Amino acid sequence: MTTIELHTPETCRTTPLEVRTLRSAEADTVQIVFDGLSARSRLRRFHTGLSELSPRMLHRLSDVSPGHHVAPVGLRHGRPVGIVRWVRYPGQHPSGEVLADLAAEVVDLEQGRGVGRLLVTEAMRSASHAGITMFSVFVSDDNRWLRRRLLDLGAIRRSGDEGELWLPVKHPLKLWR
Repeated sequence: MTTIELHTPETCRTTPLEVRTLRSAEADTVQIVFDGLSARSRLRRFHTGLSELSPRMLHRLSDVSPGHHVAPVGLRHGRPVGIVRWVRYPGQHPSGEVLADLAAEVVDLEQGRGVGRLLVTEAMRSASHAGITMFSVFVSDDNRWLRRRLLDLGAIRRSGDEGELWLPVKHPLKLWR
């Protein structure tokens, strides 16, 4: 487990954020983060008006496997406040890229405080070690802020799917501010 000091503008002091990897079948952590999302955040993350996670969804989201489904978790004062996960696509894409889906959930009260940035950084690190070369990221049309940040990081728009961006895993996150 890693502890990272985050500067929060609201308090003008540093607040520790622990970052660790989600453990297999750790459904309670997934549920706590989901419960901290507003209806708008859930729509942006799941692309549907999901009001609760079914037992099957909860199982799939917590069924992690090293090198295939990895999910860094951020905890503040021991409570989960965000999860960023990547899931490897089977085989290799015809482009030669080794792809994984990337998705993020940060509870509403922690959004804009750098939690997502730190968790994406950790996801990139673990994905790179697993041989992933490109993330596929689906971004809601109304989430202009995230789309702009990903494009600034070198994300590529995919033709044929307006919501999909490809983000090179090797790209440094120094521009993510």
